[in-house]
Amino acid sequence: KRWFRTRLDLPADRAIQSAALAVSADDSHETRINGQVVAQGNSWQSYQVVDVAKRLKAGCNTIRVEASNSGANPAGMVLRLVVRFAGGETVVATGDDWESAASANGPWVPAKAIGAFGIAPWGSGRPDGAD
Repeated sequence: KRWFRTRLDLPADRAIQSAALAVSADDSHETRINGQVVAQGNSWQSYQVVDVAKRLKAGCNTIRVEASNSGANPAGMVLRLVVRFAGGETVVATGDDWESAASANGPWVPAKAIGAFGIAPWGSGRPDGAD
């Protein structure tokens, strides 16, 4: 298992119109926003795309992924969050500020990025709803 976390600050003066989270992990995952489970999956071969607008708040939001791999390789994950505000602005969170840990309680270190959103084994296309 491997745990990943990041934070996303959202402005208080803008209303969220929509928020689509696309996530997958090699091999399985449980994804939480602000402590609430928003997605679970056990197929690294496809993204889960979920509406998370009601789980986000103004200020600091914590995103946490517990990824498990059934093989000898370390667990990995891919995540993209697209937040659209009522005024038309968009925030895309994939981020370079992810942290990773071998246990749920840390110690936390900068996560190792192995490529851009859409790399193998997850594919080069963007999942529907998370453009």
